[in-house]
Amino acid sequence: MKYDVTVFKTSQDKITVEAASQDEAEKNVSELFYSGEYVFPEDAEPYFNFEAEEAKPEKIKVLLLEPDKVAKVVEIGTSLEAMQKVVDGMIETAYYFDDPVVLVVNDEGKINGMPLNRGIYDQNKKLVDIIAGTAFLCGDNGERFSDLSDEMIKKYSQKLKYPERFFRVNGDIKGVPFKPMKEHER
Repeated sequence: MKYDVTVFKTSQDKITVEAASQDEAEKNVSELFYSGEYVFPEDAEPYFNFEAEEAKPEKIKVLLLEPDKVAKVVEIGTSLEAMQKVVDGMIETAYYFDDPVVLVVNDEGKINGMPLNRGIYDQNKKLVDIIAGTAFLCGDNGERFSDLSDEMIKKYSQKLKYPERFFRVNGDIKGVPFKPMKEHER
């Protein structure tokens, strides 16, 4: 595992000032320091602090969900811009599943009339939402997006494998998965 470690180098000196309060004393010394009237002594002893955090990966493994295409596992960049490029716009996160995964969709996919993609269903197989446009499913480690685990890839590759066609029946919207033609068959 990789970690980014930030090293803080600080020096310490004590200045005695007269003031009406602690806040005023700190303000007075701050003004002396920033105006250049007070200069740190060269022999002031430095102190070092170290803070480590897990390095953010440059790419993560996700399940890509494109309209009219079979779901596939790909790697995408972890920057906001890279994720926005995948969904073709501003991102929105959706936590429909009980697993540590997050669905990332285009925030305005439906408003902008993007092609309908796949349905999201509850435990009773009732349609609760429809993904519009390209989306991706990734891991969620509680702090940031992460790789989708092999276990989650297997589970959701089956659950979200095929795109769907949607139609209205007796006032309800229904989705039917279909197997898209391969590129060379079109």
